[in-house]
Amino acid sequence: MNGDIVYREIAKSAVYWNLGFFVGAGFSMELTTDENGNTKALSWAELLKVVCDKINMTDELEEMGVSVTRIGLNFPEIMGVICKNYIEKNPEVSLEEIEKKVKEVIMNITNWMPTKEKGIQYSQYMNRIDPDWIITTNYDQVIESILDGGAYSVDSEENFISPKEKVPVYHMHGSRLNPKNIVITQNDYVKLFRPNDYRQIKLALTIKEATTVIIGYSLGDINVLSAIDWAENYYSKAETSIKQYPNSIYQVIRSENPKEPYILEGTNITVIEVEDIQIFMNKLITCIDEEVKEKDINKGQLDELMAQFQEEDKASFIDNQEMSLELIKRLYEFEKKPELRVDLREFILFFNACFQEKFDEARNTPRYFKGYEACLNMLCMIIEEYEMEDIHPNLLWPTLDNLNKLLSYVGSQNGKSWSAQDLWEKLNLPDDKLRFLYDCAEYSSLDTLSIKLEEKMGVVGFK
Repeated sequence: MNGDIVYREIAKSAVYWNLGFFVGAGFSMELTTDENGNTKALSWAELLKVVCDKINMTDELEEMGVSVTRIGLNFPEIMGVICKNYIEKNPEVSLEEIEKKVKEVIMNITNWMPTKEKGIQYSQYMNRIDPDWIITTNYDQVIESILDGGAYSVDSEENFISPKEKVPVYHMHGSRLNPKNIVITQNDYVKLFRPNDYRQIKLALTIKEATTVIIGYSLGDINVLSAIDWAENYYSKAETSIKQYPNSIYQVIRSENPKEPYILEGTNITVIEVEDIQIFMNKLITCIDEEVKEKDINKGQLDELMAQFQEEDKASFIDNQEMSLELIKRLYEFEKKPELRVDLREFILFFNACFQEKFDEARNTPRYFKGYEACLNMLCMIIEEYEMEDIHPNLLWPTLDNLNKLLSYVGSQNGKSWSAQDLWEKLNLPDDKLRFLYDCAEYSSLDTLSIKLEEKMGVVGFK
């Protein structure tokens, strides 16, 4: 898999306002490591060991054969067993009391912050990348500290929303700022992820509907695999929209000898190996800058295009069919780039004005049947070029209304436009588009259009 393409895809999502980060303990460890290699933040296994030290349960932990270097620890199950063993040794203490004590210990332990140098550097990274959201299993406030006041911390018990211009940081396992909501034991996990629980559903949809960069987790981490599994299986492919937003999943991991990106076996996760997380950040920002530059070029071309839809250009738009078709095609292509946020109001006003001017001229000029043909040609351009699922309602409905009005003057009878009838008969539309237009016409009581479409559907043997 080509690394440059992978980085550009992530960058496109950043420009598209559709990029999220799923952040684990490794990220906090990276930001709290000084130039001598000393790290303040702890891994899950290290945190487990320190918690057991604080409640005098280290021997029990060692008896369970748990090592701080062991990969794939099921932290909540181990912590649940530790708490139960604790109350067996201390029967005067309830399970709720020891769980509360454990959470308070975690609150006091996880008060680390980034080093000054890393804090400045990663703050610049995040300001440039500007993710749409961040989900984390970390209890600390490291992420909030590098977002320069732009973060909105969301606890595990709160709805995953945020004020405008703020980046929501959802602590799915709780935050040290509210220790009672910390998720630490198996009981906590059962409560957190009950069937149809808001947090489970929201997590699945958030990941499903965005490009997600996973950072700070080892390959095969249970938190990552569970979240991805929810996202992949929350609703079937048959229920998804035909048009998909960027929603790929990437996991960034450290490697002394990084390989080209690859798909993690048994998953849809693209793994990006890097020697250092900062290398990933710098490459991504470079690609974002390139995407922004391309977006600015497209925006400039769009502005030039929209400038042509002015009052003085109506005659050339109506009479020069080749030019008007090219303009419509280019406008449609720009509309397919959501990051440009195309405002169609100027074009719709211009297009309707062009149609009305030519239509009035045809009606008020004896035997000017070619005027009706010109009007029909304009409307057919819209119908032929646009996919019906893409066309904006404010463009579709005036087009259909004008078409219904115009077709009263189109036919092979005397006094009607024969040339426009020839054009209508040559109009070749797919069955699904014919059905869509017919349903719209019937719904809106556009009787003339309905009759004409029925005739056309009969000619092509419509079923």
